[in-house]
Amino acid sequence: MFTSLNIATSGMRAAQTGLAVTGHNMANAEILGFSRQRTIQNDTRLRTMGTSGAGNILRVGTGVDNNAVHQIRSQYFDMRFRMHNSALNFQAMVSSIGSHMEDILGETENSFRLQHLMQDVWRSMQELSLNIGGIESRDIFVSSAAAFLDKAQNIFEELFELQQNLDSQIRNMVTEINDIVGNIHRLNEQIQSNEVAGDNANDMRDERNLLMDKLSALVPAEFFEDPRTGHINIFTQEGNFLLAQGSQNMLGLKEISGRYNFVEPVFTMSDTVLPAGTPPREYVQFFNWTRPINAANGNEQGALMALIMARGAMPATYAGADALWRPTALPNGVAFGSIDALVEAMIGPMPDPANFAGGATNPEYRHAQLVWQNDRNNVEQLYPEMLTNPAMVLTSVAAGRGNPMFNRMHDSFLAANRTYNQNAWSMENALVPNMMKNMDSIVNSVVRLINDAVAPVENHTHDPNAPFDLNGNRSYTEVFVRTGLGNSVMPRFVNDIHNGGLPGDFDSLYTTRNLKINPALLQPGGHNLLALSRSGDREDSSVIEEMLALWVDDESPYSINIRGNTFAMDRAYQIFITDFAVRVNEADTGVSAQFQALSQADQRRNALMGVSLDEETSNMMTLQFAYQAAARLFNIIDSMIDTVVNRM
Repeated sequence: MFTSLNIATSGMRAAQTGLAVTGHNMANAEILGFSRQRTIQNDTRLRTMGTSGAGNILRVGTGVDNNAVHQIRSQYFDMRFRMHNSALNFQAMVSSIGSHMEDILGETENSFRLQHLMQDVWRSMQELSLNIGGIESRDIFVSSAAAFLDKAQNIFEELFELQQNLDSQIRNMVTEINDIVGNIHRLNEQIQSNEVAGDNANDMRDERNLLMDKLSALVPAEFFEDPRTGHINIFTQEGNFLLAQGSQNMLGLKEISGRYNFVEPVFTMSDTVLPAGTPPREYVQFFNWTRPINAANGNEQGALMALIMARGAMPATYAGADALWRPTALPNGVAFGSIDALVEAMIGPMPDPANFAGGATNPEYRHAQLVWQNDRNNVEQLYPEMLTNPAMVLTSVAAGRGNPMFNRMHDSFLAANRTYNQNAWSMENALVPNMMKNMDSIVNSVVRLINDAVAPVENHTHDPNAPFDLNGNRSYTEVFVRTGLGNSVMPRFVNDIHNGGLPGDFDSLYTTRNLKINPALLQPGGHNLLALSRSGDREDSSVIEEMLALWVDDESPYSINIRGNTFAMDRAYQIFITDFAVRVNEADTGVSAQFQALSQADQRRNALMGVSLDEETSNMMTLQFAYQAAARLFNIIDSMIDTVVNRM
């Protein structure tokens, strides 16, 4: 009889717990991330009553027990949701940045478009060919060139400002990632503590799942729950961990290039931003930069990757990333980045022009001189003590890099001068640097075409057959001049007249941020200095006609190489704009596709974990009837006990 009483009592408790869980489900049905819960019920231990005549053991149940309250959730559906969430946020970020860049380019504007302004330069040249001596035609030509350059510089500065803004977002996102992982770490400990004490931690699990969803939007990650502790472990695509075995691996920042302070995320114990020359053994890269970012490599994942891919490592020019060009070897055969090259920079003299054919005018001498100076600067910044002890340097080289200090310096040097074009964030892959390079290529071609015509150079000196200006002189007056020429690394560039610029020295380049209209042309009567007559005849238009022919020639020295083919400036610009529009459209298409996939994954996940009020109402009625039945049984047994005790 008392066993029956226990059965009734346990039934009431089980039904009561079920009603509480059902009520909790209904109360939280509209809460984001809430997973419906169910009680897990089992028979309590069976009581042996004896054996039957056939020898079978007779057992009777003693009631029902609530083993646990479980969430209804699928790890597979969570994984699918987070995978699509990561891909969606990558494409959405690329689409947003791409749209911003299209606004900067302004090709949807009705006026003041770079393409229109470039065509204005072309039309002013046509007008000049018809009236070569006309003051107004000459002034219009200079004005159209100034408007073109002003628009190009405006675009470049806005792109650079965008890079800086993206870098700020990267810094903030790394902080956000650390905060999210830290909160997951905190919840891991709280969940384990509660569940060890026998308490229900399902609401904390819901909070933790929401954080994992949020983290998946920022970075691609894999989540694993340890069945022993209930802890969530988080690993990156590269196999590194953000959270594992109760330990959080903090993300930090390292400068890519000290010149611009742009950063990349790395694993580090440092609370400060690591300098660009930090040896690789002092940090672990968060992303793998040796693979291009595309669907084939499976790394178009997460908003952080999209931000870095869009920003790139640094501003770019037509000559390459930040014009940091270096030859594969010095003219004497010493390989760049080798110990010998470093030793040469530390203890060797600056290259002597006497060792080069043509002396100081030889381009190879200029390259060697620049490389030596850059190497020397790097050594001075990273390990200046190396310059004060040449004997130690020679000893370490003779010992095969036996000196630890030299080892550290060498690693730092290589890290600071990582080959940019081989990285996934190079100007060929990164959105903003690639656009900078393309726009700068257009500007450089226009500038060189015009300057080479009016102020030609031969063998790094003035061409003796240069055209005449209206004053009857070979004035060699460039239309576009380099603003930083006097600030060049090498002092002898101050009076340099060569038009090509020296890759590796930004101030010597004809690049957008280093140009202005020649002030001499803006002075009263400055138009007279435009040298456009081959013969000296004021009506000779042969120079301007040659410029017009070169402008539209796909195979001229001023054409632009695109994927192995060369195109004249107008066509090249159209290809650049079209290619970029296709890239943005691909991102928009990716957003639509990933949004649809994410919606389907979310629907499937919600179908399993979401709360149905109709279903919960039905469960509530079932549990109410169960409670009433158990209560009635309890009353009957109570009455039977009363009869036995008080009436017999």
